[in-house]
Parts: sequence; structure tokens; C-alpha cells
Amino acid sequence: MKRALAGMAIVVSACAAGTNSAHAAPMDDAAQVLRAALDEGVGGLGYPGAIGLLRRGEQVQRVGVGVGDLVAGTAADPGAPVRIGSITKMFVATVLLQLISESKVSLDDTVERWLPGVVRGNGHAGERIRVRHLLENTSGMVTYDRDPAFSALYAADADPHRVWEPRELVEISTASPPYAEPGVKQVYSNTDFVLAAMVIEAATGHSAEAEIQSRIVTPLGLRHTFFPRSAEAGPDWLRGYFLVRDVTVSNPTIHGAAGAMVSTLDDLAVFAGAQQDGRLLAPAQLSLLRSTFHEQGRDTGFGMGIYRWDSACGPVWVKYGAVLGYFSGVATSDSGDKQVVLVANEYHLLSDSPTVVHLAAALERVFCAF
Repeated sequence: MKRALAGMAIVVSACAAGTNSAHAAPMDDAAQVLRAALDEGVGGLGYPGAIGLLRRGEQVQRVGVGVGDLVAGTAADPGAPVRIGSITKMFVATVLLQLISESKVSLDDTVERWLPGVVRGNGHAGERIRVRHLLENTSGMVTYDRDPAFSALYAADADPHRVWEPRELVEISTASPPYAEPGVKQVYSNTDFVLAAMVIEAATGHSAEAEIQSRIVTPLGLRHTFFPRSAEAGPDWLRGYFLVRDVTVSNPTIHGAAGAMVSTLDDLAVFAGAQQDGRLLAPAQLSLLRSTFHEQGRDTGFGMGIYRWDSACGPVWVKYGAVLGYFSGVATSDSGDKQVVLVANEYHLLSDSPTVVHLAAALERVFCAF
């Protein structure tokens, strides 16, 4: 299978409006680096397909390698919608920071103020957890998807049409004691961003989905970015696989505002650029977004919904999305004028899987190639 996939067609497209060939040449070279990196994953590691995009100003290069649908044998389309997993958290963090700039919410507000009685029991207390702890992933709450029964249900994709309410997900977390006092230790948690979305709703009277639509998606003209209404996938989507099992039809409410969104490479590049270049966040809130958490004097590199990578070509702001059947990553320069976005359509819930390790390394290698 690996040999067959390695021989699939490679799709490359380019757009360089308003640029000359001298400026386009580095993008062409970087596209070859991107193509080689994706081909390594499909040909060497055996995941079905991978797509990627490079963007610098108005210049864009898109690459697709392997297949987007194992049954139909269609080529991986770099314009196809995909489930973006935890990249959803970038949208939630942006909206919450906008509300802070409008004095509708404060980083020092407690969860109890906005969500009375929601975080309670087993050593948890909403009075001790502040909004900043949610965005920093320092609430002390164990992420609900660490629960063995929940994880098994999700991995099996056993009930994709069940509706999970946000409060149910929080209750799974509060069934376990805190891993630390709030603000002391940074541990990645989907629960924190489920709560962050609940705070958005309590503060605005609208769902986080509606606020993301009106504050980000519509103003930026993101035509293919949305929260899916059901487990079903559109016919133009890149299919997602758990090894060779098609898991494209999967439950969007199981991660909700922590990881349910669907988007495309192009939309993610536009959004990531706008998040960093000041179109979405005022200077004070952009500074907050980039404020990385220090744990026992060590800079963790984790900001509010994003991670700083100190690359050989300057500071880069990165976010990965790992969701059943898809692994994605988006990287943006400090100025917001340069992005790399990658997606593989295979993920089987192991954070150290070859797919994850390879694509994370590829994202870094490609970013410094142009």
C-alpha cells in the first residue's frame, strides 16, 4: 500500500498576484521542500494523503500528495475541507480576548462568576479558577478525554450522532481530582476551552459558535470555516482515517469548542495571519495572546491557545490539531505575513505517532524554506 500511495499524483498550484518572478522563486523552491516532506509521509509512513499550503503576502502555493479517499482513489485536494481539531482553540481564544478588550470579560474573572456551580466537587472550585487559567491551560482540571471509558468510545467512533453537552464534558473532568492548584502547572486540557466557550456564551448571550462567526469568519470572508451541525461530512471533504478505517463521520460535539471546527488550508492561513497582524486583536490583547506561561522559572512556550517556536528564521506561532482521522498544523510569522498549513488525513489518537512526529518536523522545516 505504501508503494502504491507513493506513486499517486502530486498536485501543485500557485497564485502570485502582484509579484514578480524574482519574488516567486523562493516560494517555488519552498513548494518543492513541502512536496518532498509530504511525499515522505505518504510514501514512507503510509498515511493515505497529505495537503499543504505556503502563503507569503499575496503569494500562495498549494500541494497535495497521495489520496483523499481510499475507496474512490481520488487525489488529495489541497482545497478540501477538513476537521481541524484543536486549531479551533485559536478561534475561541481570539473571541475571548476581544471580549476582554471590550471590558465585557476580565482575565481575572473567576469561572464561578460566569458559570456558577459548574466546576464543583472532588477538590475543584470555580472560585479558584480564573479566565486566564482557561486560556493558559493552567486550571488544574484533567482533560475529559483522558477518561478511559470516554477515550474508548471516541476511538471506536461508536456513537457519532450522540449530542454531548458542554457541561457533561466538564463533569467528566471534575470526577477526577485536580492535577495542581490553578495557575501553578501548564497541562493541555480540552476542558479548559470547553469552559472558555461557556464563558463566552454567558458574557454575550450568544454561543461561542455564533460569536466566532460574527467576529472572525464573516469579517475575514472565510467561506469554508464552520462548526458542523452533525457528524456527517460533505462530499468534497478530505476523508479521515484511523489507520485504514474511514472515520470521517465522527462526533463534532465530543470536543465542541475545544476541537469541532471544519476549515480549509486557505481559510486557516487567512485567519492565522489576521490573528497575528492586528486585524483581529488590539495590541494589548495580541500581547496577551503571546504571553507564554512560565513554570518554575521555565518558559513553556505556551501562550493563550497558541505555542511559540523560536525557529532559525525567527519567532513562529504554532498550533496543532489532532482529531479522529486528521492531524493538522498551522504556523505563522510574528508579523503575520507568512504561513504554513499542513494536514494529514490519518490520525489514531497517539500523540507520538509517526504521523504527528513527521508532520510537526515538516512544518518547521518548510517554514524556514522561504
